Amino acid sequence: MPLEAKTAFQLQQMIGELAGFDPDNIDVVKLGNEGSFRAVLIGTVGAVSKSRAQADIETACRQLRLKFRLKA
Repeated sequence: MPLEAKTAFQLQQMIGELAGFDPDNIDVVKLGNEGSFRAVLIGTVGAVSKSRAQADIETACRQLRLKFRLKA
């Protein structure tokens, strides 16, 4: 089954929803030329440490990479 292409904005919204953070505090970064991506936390989150928030975002990315790729 091919991966569905999503824009960085769409992925940002989905990651924010899965991780429970404001999508405006998440930056989606392209990796390579085949649609791979990762996300990083920008700013701070008051409820948890920055490292915990980044770990939650990375977990959400792993889940989304199974179904989606970043649209070129």
